[in-house]
Amino acid sequence: MIGWVAASGRLDLGAWLLFAIFSSGNSRTFTPIAWMYREDYARAGILMLPVVDREGSRTFGKYW
Repeated sequence: MIGWVAASGRLDLGAWLLFAIFSSGNSRTFTPIAWMYREDYARAGILMLPVVDREGSRTFGKYW
């Protein structure tokens, strides 16, 4: 969105659509990686959903 605003000078519908497209795909990519490294996150004290949700029911839920 920052690039969109820098190039066009305004924050309009196109920027929000681009944000929606990228953010919808990121969770499916990031969640399995975060699940694999949940022990590392826990040791570092980073309370991400895979660290807090030990069984994975809320992490993966109905989407997986």
